[in-house]
Amino acid sequence: MELLIALEIALVIVVIGYFLFKGIFKDQYKVIEDLKSRGEYDEALKRLLKAYQKNKDDVRVIYELAEVNRVLKKNLEAIGYYLKLIEKDVFPPIVTKGEVLKNIGLIFLEEKKIKEAFYYLYYASYFLPADKDLNYSLFKILLREGNYNLADTFGQRALPFYSKDSDFLSDFAFVKLELNKYGDSIELLEKVANKSLKSRLLLSFTLLKLGGYRRAIDIISPVLTEDNIPNEVLCIVYKIIIYSNLYLKNFTEAMRYWDQFLSFATSKSLDSVVREIGFGVFMTYLYFYKYEDAKEMLTTLKDYNISDIIINSIVPFIDSAIDNMRLKKEMKNYDLRPIKEIENYVSSWLNSSLRIEEIRDIFYPRASSEDRLNILEIINRVQEEIKVYNQKIDSMIKVAGEGLEVDHEDVCDMFVNRLDSQTFLSICDELVKALGFSIVKKLLTETFLESEGVDYVCLRPKEQDRYFVAIRRWGTNEIGKIAIVDINQKSIENNCSKVFIISSAPLTSEAQDFVDKSGRIEFKTCREIAGILKAVIPLV
Repeated sequence: MELLIALEIALVIVVIGYFLFKGIFKDQYKVIEDLKSRGEYDEALKRLLKAYQKNKDDVRVIYELAEVNRVLKKNLEAIGYYLKLIEKDVFPPIVTKGEVLKNIGLIFLEEKKIKEAFYYLYYASYFLPADKDLNYSLFKILLREGNYNLADTFGQRALPFYSKDSDFLSDFAFVKLELNKYGDSIELLEKVANKSLKSRLLLSFTLLKLGGYRRAIDIISPVLTEDNIPNEVLCIVYKIIIYSNLYLKNFTEAMRYWDQFLSFATSKSLDSVVREIGFGVFMTYLYFYKYEDAKEMLTTLKDYNISDIIINSIVPFIDSAIDNMRLKKEMKNYDLRPIKEIENYVSSWLNSSLRIEEIRDIFYPRASSEDRLNILEIINRVQEEIKVYNQKIDSMIKVAGEGLEVDHEDVCDMFVNRLDSQTFLSICDELVKALGFSIVKKLLTETFLESEGVDYVCLRPKEQDRYFVAIRRWGTNEIGKIAIVDINQKSIENNCSKVFIISSAPLTSEAQDFVDKSGRIEFKTCREIAGILKAVIPLV
């Protein structure tokens, strides 16, 4: 009897100790959050390090250490703690694996370790496909690497968040130009037509390629009167104006700008540009059928260091074209072939005379060959990691399913406390379907302190109403009114007329009163749907 009493006392002490221990750590997190909110990160770090020494397996402490070190710019320490979470592959409810991977990638990017940054950011993209910072960072890396196809993919994902960012839109338009998507490019550039020199140059170049010659001239010609314009940019400006005038058949304007271009290039000792201008003037004479003027320039071409091979290849056609043009004026039979040969020759020159590579060299120089990333190799590494991760999830779910011969309380405990974040989110998808909803759209949710969840816009068979389904698991005993009002507001923003909330905890009286009065919200705790959960978990 005495032994039984002693055991009962010991059990009471253990239970009390457990709740005291749990309460201390909950209070500790509140203290840490309070310190962070006041900007006292050094003090927060000291407290966290003490907690870490007591329990090095506490993933919440590890995560907080990573976050605090990151704020304090102790990047290597922050990465170290984040990597501990990745190694454990267990995450506290306030963060997901994708967010941790993203944070590691962003810190590596800050440290200019591009290879490591790309690996972790690309890895994170599998978990956070619509993340703003993630997609923007991947876009910038891929742009630097000259991988335009993949840059296009991540640029498209980032576009909704940067639709008013002139620098991003210009960069994205450049990627479209590299992929010969001129229509997409001009649509982007029209939004930022006068925001920067780069955007004006890209827009006028695109207009030139699409036939908008007059507008191209109007947009770019004012640059010639501006100060502090780099020489290489001015060269492209002159070319756009000259070639636009050529297409417009405006010989006088074309020659006027050739003269200005030559004076500029000579004054700056741009010898290679002077050579290009000399040949351009020669080709302009041919373009306007001024064969006599072109012939007179043949000797001058040597002064521009034009090779004899090029000169000799065109000379016979010029002489023949002059003779046949004379026969044409005399209304005599003439041979059109030499004239056509010259026309084809000039058209080929004009079409290739200004290329996107020239703009790329100015604004988007690629990484040197020794610094270039092996993108394919990194992607393959990430895909192998994802494969291993998926196998692990399948195994965990199988084990969870095998252990479901338990009561409703145990099922709820598993759902709320024992599933890691990624498995929890996977089960949410199947739970929504099991409740009779068809998913129209899955929404990203903000991660709140002590909570995580996912939102859906759904339909039900034979019902016209759109449902906003919100699933949440909280680290609190009751859910307050503010949280429910927030979910209700999101449902309105997504044009949903009904709300279905599944929560790990019941409502406060104030929150319950709000639900009762709304008439559009249906609220269920996980205990109320435990029977469905028991059926869902093994099927994920």
